[in-house]
Amino acid sequence: MVVGLGVLVLGAGLQSALTKTQRYTSLSVVSRASLDWYPYAKGLKKEIPDCRVRVSNVPVLGGQARLYERGECPGRTASTRQLFVAGDSHALAYHEMLQRLAVLDGAPIHLYSSGGCALVGLRAWQGPNPSCEAYTRNVLEDIQARAQPGDVVLLAGLRLPRLSESYALFDIAQVRAEHLSETASAGRKAEIGHWIEQLTPLAERGVRIVLEAPKPVLPAPPYRCSDVFNRHNPICANGMTVARSEIEQLREPVLAGLQQVAAGLPGASIWDPMPLLCPGEQCLPTRDGKPLFFDGDHLSGYSNRLLLPDFQNQLQRLQASSPAPAVAP
Repeated sequence: MVVGLGVLVLGAGLQSALTKTQRYTSLSVVSRASLDWYPYAKGLKKEIPDCRVRVSNVPVLGGQARLYERGECPGRTASTRQLFVAGDSHALAYHEMLQRLAVLDGAPIHLYSSGGCALVGLRAWQGPNPSCEAYTRNVLEDIQARAQPGDVVLLAGLRLPRLSESYALFDIAQVRAEHLSETASAGRKAEIGHWIEQLTPLAERGVRIVLEAPKPVLPAPPYRCSDVFNRHNPICANGMTVARSEIEQLREPVLAGLQQVAAGLPGASIWDPMPLLCPGEQCLPTRDGKPLFFDGDHLSGYSNRLLLPDFQNQLQRLQASSPAPAVAP
């Protein structure tokens, strides 16, 4: 029995050692550069050793939200503005950017995320989803209860059709045809008025609503297709690049719908990550040798860091354009 216990302890120690050294020993680029691939912000403590971020869960009707707060951080002032981020798994994919923002900005950040449930997703034409409708109601009610004038709400989500999934190939021509069909166009038009109505109470209270413009989608998942030994995997058959013109064609009707929603809400704006994620004629899976996407559409840790300064600029523009609070006589 003692020998068996010793074997278990030795095995656990070897497993721990292998896990800690896989960035040096693994054949996979994903394992060797995990800080660039996964948006976990594990490098933040080393970069800003004097500051800490606290991540906790807060109850919300029907579920819970994540709360990011700056912890110990001597010598830094804190913003008085709150940030609320809501959407599907693409909102959760900003995990690293939000942790960094909480440390740098000092503002509390509330994150609401439910897979497949984007707010202002403009994809309801694909069919009703009662669970997402309930999620949306609960999120908006919670934000309405917590938000104050001058706070910001970022609505992030997958607003383009996927060109790939981790274990499935799509007929890209069919995906494009359905997305650009008259049925899809009519559905998006019907959603515009609905979302303006839903978001107007927040906007009229002086809460600044930011709609995330559609990000690129790739025809193959980089985490499965970036290693030399995986490139002949059938899931990688369509390649990992896509023409920017094709993404712009897919974006055009969605972006037009988002612009109409923003125009119908006082103080609302659009934040567009596209120029940083796809600056050239081809939308690539990497930039400067680092991954922009983990799978076919979710952001990597590196792209979280890449987009952070641009989002900070968006927040600064909103703050500069906000009316000064009234001063009592």
